[in-house]
Amino acid sequence: MTVRARKYTKRVQIWQTTFTPDTFGGNVVSEELITTSWAKVRSVSSNSRFAQRFIELGITDPTLALIVTVRFRDDIDYNAINRFLMYRGQRYVIQNSAVNTDFFDAEVEMIVVKERTQSVPEIAPIP
Repeated sequence: MTVRARKYTKRVQIWQTTFTPDTFGGNVVSEELITTSWAKVRSVSSNSRFAQRFIELGITDPTLALIVTVRFRDDIDYNAINRFLMYRGQRYVIQNSAVNTDFFDAEVEMIVVKERTQSVPEIAPIP
């Protein structure tokens, strides 16, 4: 199977959450960039063929979810425990274990959900 590069038009970053020791004998949670990769990113609507898969994963709002397809790499373990994706400045949590598409070891498909917003900036009223 040949993989066409032209379908990978979006850039995603794969990050990992780690514990780093602090100066007081404890640990601090930190995030480190693992790699940046080209990807195919698709949004999901409620009338999509993926709607049932999202319901099974507990995703009730499909507007916050994306289907991300990247090239298969042996050196990266795509897991939902301590890894997440950054796309267009937004953090996305991996919801499922990565699926080796058609078992050709060419592509990996993941379902990711946008992380909830913790704060929003205040905007001054327009006079």
